[in-house]
Amino acid sequence: MGLLVVCHFESPGRSTGVFTGELDLGNILDWNPDGSGPILIPISHHPDEVVSVTRGYGKAQKPDDFLDSFAAFVRIKGNVNKIAALKVVLQRPRDLTRAELKSLRHALDGQGYSEANLGTGLA
Repeated sequence: MGLLVVCHFESPGRSTGVFTGELDLGNILDWNPDGSGPILIPISHHPDEVVSVTRGYGKAQKPDDFLDSFAAFVRIKGNVNKIAALKVVLQRPRDLTRAELKSLRHALDGQGYSEANLGTGLA
């Protein structure tokens, strides 16, 4: 029975038993990475298997949908007026400062439009 299943569906006593003795999780959960205790490396001995392989396009399933959602974020949702750096990029890109670029990157990352995601959508 999986750990999450035990913790969610079993009684508190059963869940406590799992953490204190059955799986010896106490040592792993109490591990202190500052070097004051033994180094514990959890190792699984079961064979690995690939369950699925997917490409990430944010919330979209296809790259075109992702790029359309990006275009909507930039133009349709009025973010040009909300994010000053975005307005500078679209109207006067030569005037963009490092600080504005950093704030733009932070705003785009927060909405799922990171540089990596945009590169994947364009590839």
